[in-house]
Amino acid sequence: PFTHPENQFDIVKAKRLLEEVIKSHPKSDAAANSMNLLNQINQPSLNIETEKVNIPNEPFRSLVKYKNVTALYLRAIKIDRKEMRDLEMQGYDKLWPALVKLKAVKEWTSTLPDTKDLQEHSTEIKIDGLEAGTYVLLASLNPGFTLEDNIIARQTTYISNISYIYNNNKEIYVLNRNTGEPLAKATVQVWEDKYDYTTRKYAPVKKELLTTDNNGLAKISIPNNRYSNFFQVNYGNDELFTNDNYYSYSYNSYDKKSQRRTFLFTDRSIYRPGQTLFFKGIVVNTDSSGRKSEIIAGFKTKMNLFDANGQKVASVDVTTNNYGSFNGNFKLPEGGLNGQFYIQDETNKNTSYFNVEDYKRPKFSVEVKKPEGTYRINDFITVTGNAKAYAGNNIDGATVAYRVVRKVRYPIWFGWGYKMWPPYGNREEMEITNGTTKTDADGNFTIAFKAIPDETIDKKNQPTFDYEVTANITDINGETRSGETLVAVAYQALQLNITSAEKIHTDSLKNVMISSTNMN
Repeated sequence: PFTHPENQFDIVKAKRLLEEVIKSHPKSDAAANSMNLLNQINQPSLNIETEKVNIPNEPFRSLVKYKNVTALYLRAIKIDRKEMRDLEMQGYDKLWPALVKLKAVKEWTSTLPDTKDLQEHSTEIKIDGLEAGTYVLLASLNPGFTLEDNIIARQTTYISNISYIYNNNKEIYVLNRNTGEPLAKATVQVWEDKYDYTTRKYAPVKKELLTTDNNGLAKISIPNNRYSNFFQVNYGNDELFTNDNYYSYSYNSYDKKSQRRTFLFTDRSIYRPGQTLFFKGIVVNTDSSGRKSEIIAGFKTKMNLFDANGQKVASVDVTTNNYGSFNGNFKLPEGGLNGQFYIQDETNKNTSYFNVEDYKRPKFSVEVKKPEGTYRINDFITVTGNAKAYAGNNIDGATVAYRVVRKVRYPIWFGWGYKMWPPYGNREEMEITNGTTKTDADGNFTIAFKAIPDETIDKKNQPTFDYEVTANITDINGETRSGETLVAVAYQALQLNITSAEKIHTDSLKNVMISSTNMN
């Protein structure tokens, strides 16, 4: 609206047109499309952003992006890092109910400019100063912060007078956030987010504890491997413990080392419990440039099998041959938890994943054929089908449980695309018939039904009734397979289609291509 103010109220005009379509043609697909667009236009949206760290007891600003919102209800919740981490580990569905139940240290309301143009806008609101600590800011459309018919925006902010600068030389400078002066004798606790292969989760692990010098400087002794580090800085009663992750890389152009890797392969990607898994591995050494690789013969390692819980259940020693490869097998356990298993080279830590499931291969298939020809309302329609084994033989004498369900759809009106929409009038599914039959010696079966219409729908709306025919066939061994088809019947026998470009010259309208098809 600010870039092109002349278009600011175009959405309001569009809303008015959509309402006119719904009012004038309430049972059409155009009305259904209009209702969907109208819901999108009227839908509110909300998002809040703040600086990650703000100064204690001083007001700060929050950027609010919103649409169709005139008032915000806000809460400031003081929370410690462990409590926040525990909440986030619960997952999305449990996090929000827990957040809205937390006690707020401050609650207030903020009014937003009402532009009445149905566009998204942004503005800044004032947040009064907070004491030092970690806070979750919640913004809600209603004062009760309910989880139904509501939008709740969330932003975490840290209130502290501490700031720090971390550079690639593994140096951290601790400063006063307000004045920029160095903070001497501040403590810096280095943490590492380390992956626990047993729990399959990242967990914080304490590393070194440092103290800054008179220049606010502390040097970190991080090994030349890749770590995910973050810092807990304390100065007097003030603490800054953000969730920033800094990845530390070691680069030395004179000391690049080659990399050894094991490529693992399994004979399948899915197994049943108790089956034997066959694997193969190729061990390769790649030089520092990544351009040249060579196989490693005589390399000894141990291959481990891990179950769906990440527990090691079997091991085998292997040695590469002259071609740098090894092979082996594991018998998969029975009676335990199925799911994603993996094998791992204990030395190089390379892995290959696969699934263990109690699956069964289907032994036969079902085809329900779409009938040919044109049908009218109240005609009796016969649908045929066939059950055939993958081995080639026919499935004779099998029980066929069938069901015929009627659905309704409408034609394309006013240039709107075809869609299935909720009922306008009675548009619910209706079961026409059901029953059982048997397959004959050739595996064939027939299903007959009457094309009964929905007489509550006006003929002038030109409805098409789709009869969904479903057949579930059970053989003598108890295996069940399904097939289905769709038969379309309408009051009119044909559909006419005009084939032309979206934009054409008026002279081209002298000759127009029209094609006709039956309802199927």
